Amino acid sequence: MIRFFKIAESTEENVTRFTTARSLRRRSIWFIKLRWIAAFGAVLLSIVAKHLLNLPLDLHKILAIVGLLALTNIVYFVFNRNVKPKSFRREETHIKTQMILDLLILTILMHFTGGVENPLFFIYFFHVIMASLMFKGKGVYQIAFLAILFFTFEVVFSTAFFPLLNHYHIFSHSDHMHDIRYVLLMLLMFWFVILATAFIAASFRKRYQKIKDELVKNQEQLIETDKSKTDFFRFASHELKSPIVTIQSAIDTVLDISDLSNQSKDLLYRARNRAEQTIETVRDLAELTRNEATTVIGADPIRIGEMIQNIVEQNREPIQQCGLDIHFVLPEKPIILRSFPGFLEKIFGNLISNAIRYSHDGGAITIRLVEKLTSVEFSISDEGIGISEDAQQMIFSEFYRAPEAKKHNRIGTGLGLAIVKQYVEKLGGTIQLKSQLGKGTTFKITLPTNV
Repeated sequence: MIRFFKIAESTEENVTRFTTARSLRRRSIWFIKLRWIAAFGAVLLSIVAKHLLNLPLDLHKILAIVGLLALTNIVYFVFNRNVKPKSFRREETHIKTQMILDLLILTILMHFTGGVENPLFFIYFFHVIMASLMFKGKGVYQIAFLAILFFTFEVVFSTAFFPLLNHYHIFSHSDHMHDIRYVLLMLLMFWFVILATAFIAASFRKRYQKIKDELVKNQEQLIETDKSKTDFFRFASHELKSPIVTIQSAIDTVLDISDLSNQSKDLLYRARNRAEQTIETVRDLAELTRNEATTVIGADPIRIGEMIQNIVEQNREPIQQCGLDIHFVLPEKPIILRSFPGFLEKIFGNLISNAIRYSHDGGAITIRLVEKLTSVEFSISDEGIGISEDAQQMIFSEFYRAPEAKKHNRIGTGLGLAIVKQYVEKLGGTIQLKSQLGKGTTFKITLPTNV
């Protein structure tokens, strides 16, 4: 018995394990629920068999056995509720103890309901299958051999071999139940099927564990690669910002000199625009890495309609230059969103500036807000250049700009929508895109009303 419970210790931090102490506890809780169903089913089947099928069952003994099962189940429930899972070894020992007692109670129940005559002896197989969800291959075979041992003991000592126990007939008093050849054949079939079940279940478990190990290994590599990328972006944005700002300041100083030729001024203006574009890229890189590296704490109530109108007002100059019409579709009652204003300003600001930047002159932009039961839907539609189907698959990728966007406007970092998507997901929302090339684009964002 000591060897049966000898299980290698593990820690919760080992994420490559197929099972952990907490996952075993969750499965133990699930096992307790199944046990209640089994107890209710046993009582119901016994009553039906006794009164409808007229089988000679002793309901008092059956109810006593089911009561014992219910009592042990209450003990397991109280244990799970009051004792936190601390070690993998203790949890696995606890579950194995449950399964041993279950098999013992099942065997007693089988004895008083016909033993090998009872066609429900396949219930033993369920324990083997459930063991494969809890333990490694060795543990599965241990449960299978215990099931074989208990059931064989009941059959051997209540039928033809060593009739030390009374055999409770449920169908007839036929002599075949005392025929050694028949009983041995039934036992051999039971042994074969339960061992085959254990082999199949353990094989599936081993295969799934191998797949999970590979997935976890690949996930760790991806996390490490992503961390290296983030660290590089953070370093690059920090190191590049100061020299570029210095270059831009120097260009502005030179431009203040009045005796420059037009050609020189043109070159300097172009250099200044390039420097400004580079600063925008560095700023977006810093925003992107800050989003990935930080966790927000605390949310504020925000009048989301007012925030959007303020952002549109901040873009009034480019809107007027392009002759755009802005249409608001807002509910009469202000929508209060409990969220993070910095995130929301970046989300709405990027989407509104993109709609302005990629609209045709004289076009229209429609901004719509709809309040749902537990969420808010924000959508912005333009009549601009649109996005091709191929580009839509990549539009939220970092540094990606659609070909039509590059033709329409050379200025852009390819980071705006990546930042929008990250912030939306960090707030627990979703973002959808609908676009047709040459006819316009609609972005739709759904955000929870209370983060």
